[in-house]
Amino acid sequence: VSASMDMSREAESSFAEELLNWTSPADTVAVMTFSNSTVLQVPFSTDRSAASSFLNSLKVPPRHIKHAPLRKTALLGGLDQAVSLLSPPGLGDVIFLISDGGENASKESRAKVQRRLVSSGARLFSVIPLYSAELRASVVRNVDLDWLPALGDATGGDAFQINLDSWDFLSIKWSGKH
Repeated sequence: VSASMDMSREAESSFAEELLNWTSPADTVAVMTFSNSTVLQVPFSTDRSAASSFLNSLKVPPRHIKHAPLRKTALLGGLDQAVSLLSPPGLGDVIFLISDGGENASKESRAKVQRRLVSSGARLFSVIPLYSAELRASVVRNVDLDWLPALGDATGGDAFQINLDSWDFLSIKWSGKH
């Protein structure tokens, strides 16, 4: 987990558990995490208990992040591996991404990942924590949030923000492009 995500781990884990509750019992789900590399934490299964247990394990007390070392985040690499995990693609495949949009370690380009994602037929739904301006300035630098909604649009998905103070789930229209 990148340093920029430490303060919201509990909220994001809880939201991911809500996503599990929204799925049909017949749906298969998997859980992947990424920082400088991608790890399949819970393989595809209809059994929600392993996914729920893993998500609960992420609910650790947040660390103070002002002095946290800069870590690497391979967001594009994580998306690329998620597409590979869906091979062969199936009707209705969906990737839910919970991320602040930070990317500073992938070898893959946005264009390559977008081509793979669109050609797979999977829809991307991005959930981005809404930080206070002060927090965003201290932990998330050089983040271009427009590309995740654009990628969601290209795949038939969408992008949302979670207000971590009020727990409001917001559909945001970035840059007037949506």
